[in-house]
Amino acid sequence: MDTVRSRRPGQRVASENFALSYLRYLAFPGAQDPDFQLSDLKFTATEFWKTVQSSAYMSALDPDLSEFRSSGGKLVLWHGWNDQHIAPSSTLAYYDAMREAMGPRTVESFTKLYLFPGVAHCGGGEGPNTFDILSPVMAWAENGQAPARVVASAGTRTRPLYPYPTVARYDGSGSTDDAANFVPHKPAAAAERYHWVGERLYSSDYQTWAHAEGTALLQRPSSTWLTRKVSQ
Repeated sequence: MDTVRSRRPGQRVASENFALSYLRYLAFPGAQDPDFQLSDLKFTATEFWKTVQSSAYMSALDPDLSEFRSSGGKLVLWHGWNDQHIAPSSTLAYYDAMREAMGPRTVESFTKLYLFPGVAHCGGGEGPNTFDILSPVMAWAENGQAPARVVASAGTRTRPLYPYPTVARYDGSGSTDDAANFVPHKPAAAAERYHWVGERLYSSDYQTWAHAEGTALLQRPSSTWLTRKVSQ
């Protein structure tokens, strides 16, 4: 895995490169700073809102997918629990926002979420990380067959995955490396939703259309609650 412990002197880990590329060239609309360093970033609420201004036209965080659903669209989300670059809690937060905006039953009618234990960023990791998530969503969109059990593997180990919040539970017999020995289990209560400074970004009321005129980046509308966070 890509951790601080694996970094050699003078070498950046991938997470640092991701963050620096964003902060230098994408975070601040109409402004670039090739010399920006992580040490320049202040961990305050004010600084946070400055760094997410481009979310208005770059981030796919609108939880109201009513038009997509009405057109027959099907959505399968997945995330590895050991993702070292993007917290899986961000995908959970988006899924929760969808359920709040559209209603749980509506969301479950066209969206499934899978969380893979031990899987790192986009694959790899210590858990079973070889799986096919494309065929299930194609079968759902083309034939109306909703995804259920997905089997992931790593060498001779296989493990079933079920749509969130259902988890795989060992049935007490046979090898724990065999997916056949696990059954679906739905926890009695879902995890309590947490609150953080940027949770309003998972909403539908600040997105803009952006276009360039010369070297200027113009947005329509020019003022939203997000832009006002840094102009107050």
